[in-house]
Amino acid sequence: MHENHADWTWVPALEWEWRVGDATQGVHTREGQLVWWERPSGPHGYAFEAARTQPFQDFVRCGAPVTAPPHVIEAIQRLLQGRG
Repeated sequence: MHENHADWTWVPALEWEWRVGDATQGVHTREGQLVWWERPSGPHGYAFEAARTQPFQDFVRCGAPVTAPPHVIEAIQRLLQGRG
C-alpha cells in the first residue's frame, strides 16, 4: 500500500470507460475519490446519466460497488496500492 494511504492527493486523475448493452459506463479519479457512472446511449443520454461516489479507502477495503470489467478493477487496485 502507498506509504501515506490516509492522504490520497497523490492519486492521478484517470478515467476508464466501457460499454454495457446500450449504455456507456465508467469510473474516474478526478474528484479525489472514485466516481462510478452510467450514461444511456442516444441523443439525450447525458440527461439521464447517473453516478455514485466511493472513497478510495472504501475501494481498498471493500472493492467496487458496481460490476466493472476485470481489467478496470485490477488497474484501480494497482493504482491505489501504489503500483499504478
